[in-house]
Amino acid sequence: SPWTDAEEAPLLEPPGFMLLNYGRHSALVNVALHLAYGAIVGGRASFDRLEVAPLSVLAEHLPLPEPWRRDLATFALRGSVSDGKLSWQGPPDAPTKFSGSGAFARFGIAASEAMPGAEGVSGSFTFDEKRGDLKLEGRDIRVTLPRVFAEKVNLDSASGRVGWTRASEGLRMTFDDIRFATPHTSGSASGSWRARAQGPGILDLKAQLARAEATHLYNYLPLTLDPLVRDWLRTAIKQGTATDVKIAVAGDLADFPFADSRKGQFLVTFKVALPESRYADPVKRRDFVERALARLAELPGVDSAAAANILPATGENTGRVVTVEGEEEPNPAT
Repeated sequence: SPWTDAEEAPLLEPPGFMLLNYGRHSALVNVALHLAYGAIVGGRASFDRLEVAPLSVLAEHLPLPEPWRRDLATFALRGSVSDGKLSWQGPPDAPTKFSGSGAFARFGIAASEAMPGAEGVSGSFTFDEKRGDLKLEGRDIRVTLPRVFAEKVNLDSASGRVGWTRASEGLRMTFDDIRFATPHTSGSASGSWRARAQGPGILDLKAQLARAEATHLYNYLPLTLDPLVRDWLRTAIKQGTATDVKIAVAGDLADFPFADSRKGQFLVTFKVALPESRYADPVKRRDFVERALARLAELPGVDSAAAANILPATGENTGRVVTVEGEEEPNPAT
């Protein structure tokens, strides 16, 4: 036995346990338990396919630890898991070590104070008591972040990798090359998030949007931002598309949008094209930019707002050689 001496903890391994689900669904779960003096001190389980939703209803009739029943009811899990494997050492309600793996389809979990919610997620996972890895690949996904966004985020598609680790300082999550598309935008993101005892946690995020419909930008602003900013964006922007949008957020989200720059960074840059039919005259374009910057600079939490024909450090900068009349032109080779 990998957990303890077989003489102290004899192995009980029934041929299988039939778990009945809703309607026609059923799943055969193979179970092996390690017992010591009548108490469970470890075990393992495996199954080919399992419909998750019925577990929440059946939990009170199954020999599960009370915390497991409570979590199943709170998270309201749904979807299916295939090729599932689980093993643990110690009592089921307080294992000292555990690990698991599997694949999931159209998975859903209800949002809570500690966890975001999601619907329609597919992919695969591995985990143990210290860390976990989640590979995402799905379409028509809905994500609920009640401490970040006022409404659900609808994703036409999403893929990428999410990892998490647990340590004495708390939960830390990393997300690598997350690619997504919504009805209003598409792009990619990478970064990390670290939990704190109080507040929404510490975020280090870099995201790039290939396109974004300007009239819907307010939907993707976090709740910690002053409501006046979201209301202004919702009412002031009537049309337009922003391209090459770059977003950088770093710091404790309790201080977002970081009016004190020493506490964090919140930076957004993007390109915007004005309709030629209304802004063919350069004077009109300049007047629009000046008025827009003036209004943006007055918004709560905005430290500065600026515009440029070409953003610095993008590789698109142009240069001109200026010579002084009567002076010898410099040699470019020197």
